[in-house]
Amino acid sequence: MANMFLDPIMEEIISAGFRYLKDQVRWQTGMKEELEKLKENLPQIQAVVHFASSQEQITEQNPALNKWLWQLRDAIDDAYDVVDELEYMELQEQVSKNKKLRRVRSIMKSMRKRLVKIGKRALKIDPTLKRLEEAVQKLHKVSTAGVDTFLHLVKHAKKELQKQ
Repeated sequence: MANMFLDPIMEEIISAGFRYLKDQVRWQTGMKEELEKLKENLPQIQAVVHFASSQEQITEQNPALNKWLWQLRDAIDDAYDVVDELEYMELQEQVSKNKKLRRVRSIMKSMRKRLVKIGKRALKIDPTLKRLEEAVQKLHKVSTAGVDTFLHLVKHAKKELQKQ
């Protein structure tokens, strides 16, 4: 395994592990300690892997070292699978948050539309309402001023009839 591939993979595994633990309700101290140990041992692991990958004849002649390297590869593959799962969970969380945010925005937009509509009704007079208002005002004007005139004319007509 080339050293240039190990560095980012191991660092990503450690970083993803810490990110995941940070989001937990309570830190699992055992897991935190394991990640800290891995972080501390990373330079040693990198040195061994780098040396072994540059000296192929050593790994061929040393079956124990070769077996250890394969175990390391398997462990890294397993850890990388977990990192993929953690990243997937983070993306799902983001999507869920975005859906909730969109739902809230939609509700707010709907409420805003209703408030604007109510405001327009309060500030703007409906044409039918305006016509009704004008009709009532005209009726009031005619009834107050016109009735006085009508009553005056009726009295005058009665007097004329009585004189005859």
